[in-house]
Amino acid sequence: DADKMKMKHYYYALASHVDDCAGQILRALDEGGKADNTIVIFTTDHGEFLGDHGRIQKGMPGHDCIVRVPFIVRYPARIPGRKTVDAIVEGVDFVPTILEFCGIEKPEIVQGKSLVPLIEGRESWIRDEALIEYFTPEGNRSAALKTKEVMYYGDSQGNEILYDRRKDPNEQVNVAGDVLYR
Repeated sequence: DADKMKMKHYYYALASHVDDCAGQILRALDEGGKADNTIVIFTTDHGEFLGDHGRIQKGMPGHDCIVRVPFIVRYPARIPGRKTVDAIVEGVDFVPTILEFCGIEKPEIVQGKSLVPLIEGRESWIRDEALIEYFTPEGNRSAALKTKEVMYYGDSQGNEILYDRRKDPNEQVNVAGDVLYR
């Protein structure tokens, strides 16, 4: 337990350092008069198990501590003030968002949906689910489909996990084998 706590302290200290550095960047843009004409996006590709679900590091099956990541956008010319949006989005939505903010049409080969309508308050949601995929160099594959109600996971070894997120928001009880969920 002491090692887990120390690991969390180090991780949170690193996150705080990144926050401080981001603040320096934003202040420099403000002071240089460039904030209104600059889109700043902070995000990451995954979270961390910090003892959550008895695990450390990262990986599947796609619990919130891994897949619910920050996506912070600052663009004063189009986004006045602070706003929080609680919606299901995917990493593939980031590129269409940047392209729309820049006034560039999304090429057909680009996946995802622009988040600009969400950010600007013109829409309240753009998708009902998120697809999470993981592939290893050895050929193992796994995927999860996550909605506000459930999270279903399956892998190339035939393992299945189903969480009823309404009854079990912390995703602790696998009901995949429960006949009520068949």
